Amino acid sequence: MDNGYRLAATLMRGGTSKGLFIRADALPEDTELWQTLLLRAIGSPDPYGRQTDGLGNGTSRSTKVVIVSPSRRDDCDVDALFGHVFTDEARIDWSGNCGNLAAAVPLFAVMEKLARPADGVATMAIWQANVGKRILADLEIFEGQAVWQGDFRIDGVAFPGAPIRLRYLDPAGDCSEMFPTGCLVDRLKLPDGSQVDATLIDAGNPTLFVRARDFGLRGREKAADIDPAIMRRLEMARAAATVAMGLAEDIFAAGREYPATPKISFLSTDDDPAARCTPARFPWASCIPPIPAPTPSPWPAPARRKARCRRRWPAAPCAACR
Repeated sequence: MDNGYRLAATLMRGGTSKGLFIRADALPEDTELWQTLLLRAIGSPDPYGRQTDGLGNGTSRSTKVVIVSPSRRDDCDVDALFGHVFTDEARIDWSGNCGNLAAAVPLFAVMEKLARPADGVATMAIWQANVGKRILADLEIFEGQAVWQGDFRIDGVAFPGAPIRLRYLDPAGDCSEMFPTGCLVDRLKLPDGSQVDATLIDAGNPTLFVRARDFGLRGREKAADIDPAIMRRLEMARAAATVAMGLAEDIFAAGREYPATPKISFLSTDDDPAARCTPARFPWASCIPPIPAPTPSPWPAPARRKARCRRRWPAAPCAACR
C-alpha cells in the first residue's frame, strides 16, 4: 500500500449523487485494508474540506463509495455495499443506504458483466447489504448493454438520461417497523433540556422529519448559512432520534456508530400554501432522501386551502413531487 495500489474503479452518477463504484474482487482480500484504500481514493481526510487530491469534491453528494459483487443469494443478481466517506475525518460510515447511488448499481453491474440481463426492459434484483433489503431495479438493455441516454429528467441534475426505476421491497430497515416508536409524532428530549416534535420513519434509510421553524429556520437554508448553535441542536435531535428508533443505546453511541444516519428533513409551509419537505444537507446527512418518504406528514396542514405536499431540494429550484 505504501508503494501505491492500482485500483480499477468507475466514477458514476446515480440520482443526484456521485460515487466511486468498485468491484469487490478488485479490492484486497483483507477487508481491514479497504478503509485506508477507499479514504485515499476519495481524498479523505482533508483538513481543507475540498478533497482536491482525490475523487471527492468536499460535499456529501460525492464522498461515497459502492462495492458491487455477484450476489451470494439465490434471489438477487448482485450485492451492493454503500459507504459514506467523511471529508475531514479518516472515517467511513457503513450503516445506511444511498438510494441515489442504488440507481447506478445495475448500470455498473451490466457494464462490468456482473449481471447479464436480456435485451428489453430488464429487472435486476439488488441485495442492499447495509440494510439487508432487496431492491428491484428496472432498466433498459440494448444489445447486452445498459441504455444510458434518454430524455428523463430529475430535479437537481442538469442533463437528461435513461430512467432507472427502483422498487423497495419491505423498505422498513434495521428498526423493523416503518414507524419504529409506534407513534406518528414523537417529542424528543434533547441533551440541552429542550424538546422538539419529530416524525421518525425507517423506510430505505432512517429519517426524522422536523418543523423548520422549531429550529428557527425557513427550511431552505444551506448548511453554510445555518448558525453553528442551530447545527449543534440539529445534531442533538438526530442523536436523540437515533436512540428513540432503537439504533443506538445512547447519544454518544449515536454519534460514534451512526454518524450519517438517520437523515433529517425539514417540513415547512414557508410562503407557499403547499407544505414543503426540504432534506437537510449537513456533513452527516445525505442531501436527498433515498426513496419517496411518506410526506405529507401527520402534522396538520395549512387550513386555508386543500394542502399539497411538495419537496424542495437544496440543489434544485423546482419541486420534485409533482
